[in-house]
Amino acid sequence: DQAFAQVKSNFRNSCRVLKHLVGRDFTDPDLEAERFWSTCPIGDAAGRAGYQVTFREQEQCFAAHEVLAMLITKLVATCEAYTKVEVREVVLGIPSYFT
Repeated sequence: DQAFAQVKSNFRNSCRVLKHLVGRDFTDPDLEAERFWSTCPIGDAAGRAGYQVTFREQEQCFAAHEVLAMLITKLVATCEAYTKVEVREVVLGIPSYFT
């Protein structure tokens, strides 16, 4: 519920179809279909498909893998705060159909 409320209040900075952009070049012809589903503009982040967002009061373009790294960092911090234990390693489970 909180995530949906955040998307509504900060629509242009919500990176929605993140997994579809990981590893894609900005010149990929399939990228046009992803633009339809994205809530924020998709731009060129050093040759990779990325999100154009306002981050810390500045317009920036982050590649999908950079946004994913930020997400994992936040998840680790949340886990550490909840469990009061330092997280040293993280294992991600990715379904086989994701490729």
